[in-house]
Amino acid sequence: MYVTVQIIPAFGEDLPYEIYEVAPYDEVELLVNSLIRQLVPEISNRNPVQLHLSVQPEDARVFIDGVLISDISEPLTVFSGQHTISVSATGYQSATKTAVFDGSDNFSISIELEKTELVVLEVDTGSSSASLYIHTEYFGQTPETVTLPSLPTIGQLVSKEVVTYFVFNPDKIKNNDTAEGDEVFMSVKPNKIQTEQRIEKQRNVLYWSLGLLYLSLPPAMLVNGIWNDKYRAYELGRLPQTDDVINNINAWNVASIATIGVSVGLGVNLIIQLTRYLIAADQTVPKVPKAERQ
Repeated sequence: MYVTVQIIPAFGEDLPYEIYEVAPYDEVELLVNSLIRQLVPEISNRNPVQLHLSVQPEDARVFIDGVLISDISEPLTVFSGQHTISVSATGYQSATKTAVFDGSDNFSISIELEKTELVVLEVDTGSSSASLYIHTEYFGQTPETVTLPSLPTIGQLVSKEVVTYFVFNPDKIKNNDTAEGDEVFMSVKPNKIQTEQRIEKQRNVLYWSLGLLYLSLPPAMLVNGIWNDKYRAYELGRLPQTDDVINNINAWNVASIATIGVSVGLGVNLIIQLTRYLIAADQTVPKVPKAERQ
C-alpha cells in the first residue's frame, strides 16, 4: 500500500508539502500514525516529543487523551502541548494527570497507583435467584460472593428479563470499623415486574384516571347549578310552593351530591394512581440496600 499526502498552500508561492508512506495492508494503523507524526508539525506547528512513561502496577491500562496505549515499554511519540494521561488497574485507585510538553524533546512521567481496599461482598436476593452483574460483568447466580474495591459500585440483578439496579456504598456499611477483607452481607429485593412495562401500564392508568375526572366535572357543575338555581327560585317565591316542586328540588339535590361525589372519588383515584406511577418510576432509581459486616 502506497499513500501520498499533499498540502497545497492557499495563498503565496510556497511549494506544496508532500509526504508518502509504504506499508502492507495489515499495518495500516502504523502507516496512519507515521503520516500523522509528519503532518501535525507542519499543520499546527507542534513538534514531536519523546515521552517516557513509568507506571505501577505494570499491568495498568494507560490512556493518553482518551486513546489506549498498548505498549509503554518503549518511548512514545506525542506532540508538544497539553495532554491528559489516565491510568487505571483492578484493585487500585485510578489516576489522571494533565501535563504540558514544551521546551524539550524528551519528557519522563512516573505514575504509581494507590491500592484500593477490597471488600468481600455476599449478595443475597432471598427466595428468588437472579443473575448478578457488576459494571456489566457477569458474576453468577445469587446468592453469590464477590470481591470488589471498597468504592461506590452500581450493580444489576436480572431475573426473567426483569432488571433491578442497586448501589453498593461502603460508607453505608454497618460496623464499618472492622478490618479489611471481612465479609459484607447485602440483601437486595429484586423487582417483580419489568420496569418499562410497569411504568407504561401505570402511565396509561394515570391518563385514563385524569380523563375520567375531566369528563365528570361538567355534569357535576351543571347538575349542581340547576339544583342551586331551583332552590334559590323556590326561596324567593318564584316557583309554586307545592310538594311536587319540593320533590323536584330534592331530586336535583340528590343528583348534585351524587355527581359531586363521583368527581371527588375520581379525584382521589387520580391521586392514588399518581402515587402508584411515582412508585413505579422510582423503580428505575438504583436501590441502596443495607449492608452489614459479618
